Parts: sequence; structure tokens; C-alpha cells
Amino acid sequence: SKSVGNYIALEGRPADMFGKLMSISDAVMHLYYELLTAQDLGLVKAMHPIEAKLALAEQIVARYHGANAGRQAKAEFQQKFREREFPAEPDTRVMLTQADVPNPAAPAMTLVELVARTKLVPSKSEARRLIVQGGVEVDEEKRTDPNASLTLVPGHQYRLRIGRRKFAIVEFRM
Repeated sequence: SKSVGNYIALEGRPADMFGKLMSISDAVMHLYYELLTAQDLGLVKAMHPIEAKLALAEQIVARYHGANAGRQAKAEFQQKFREREFPAEPDTRVMLTQADVPNPAAPAMTLVELVARTKLVPSKSEARRLIVQGGVEVDEEKRTDPNASLTLVPGHQYRLRIGRRKFAIVEFRM
């Protein structure tokens, strides 16, 4: 249901639809196969659950968004969650300017502020907690000091991994 947050929007982004389908339980997956596909349930039950979910998610995304979108959503999911690589398209992109930094002559920003600016965390407190627990990487380097400040280089795209599954690119422009 929508109020519980476990619905799958038919008009949603293919990647979102794919991710929600991958999060269903194995029992529900078999029900989805039975109701939404013509595949033999015996063959599905013989498959590894992850492989069965990948196939189901690709089929359903393809049904509503086209075969290419299904293949692309599957590839993005595998890149982001299985191989833990930085995705080609992050969850968000943030552009910072001189107006965003306290001292434009020496542009820098605290790591907590930088993470909070992505809006991938609900608050600065949550950003601080994630940093302390080792859940934040900047350019593939784990950062654990919440008081650290990052010198901003104009034109550089900082690649942030926030938690296990959220990604952002932050760029500073003069």
C-alpha cells in the first residue's frame, strides 16, 4: 500500500521499480511470477532466488517501460548493489558556488555540511552519525572525522557514497 511505502508505482522510474521488485520476499516473488508472468513456477522455484528476482524485475520493468529500460535497470542495479561500484548516474548532483562557502578566498566546507547538502540524509545529525560510523566515502576514501573540512577545488567532481546505497556528485564552481 502507498501509506506503508511498499507499493510499486507503474509509472515510476525504471530503476525505482526494479529496486522495489528486488526487495520483495521470496514467497511474494513466487506469487508475482504466478500472477504476472506465464513462466512455469517449477522452473522458477528451481532457480536461485536472486536470479529469479532479477529475471522477474527485468520482465516487469520491460512490460511497463520497454525491454531496453528493463536491461538497463538490471545492469544499474547489479553495478550499484552487487559490485558496489559508483553508478553512472548518481542519486543526486549538487552544484556549489562561492556563495555556498564561508570564505570564497579559501573555499572549504565541513564534511557534515557537504553530506547534508546532498539531501540524501534527513539532517546534519544523521550526516554526522554516518561519518562517525564509517558510512561516508569521498572519492572512494572512507572519512570518519565529522569535524574534517574539505578544501573545494573548482571544477572537481567529488564522488560521495553515503551509507551503502546512496551516491552523490558534488561540484564546486567559481
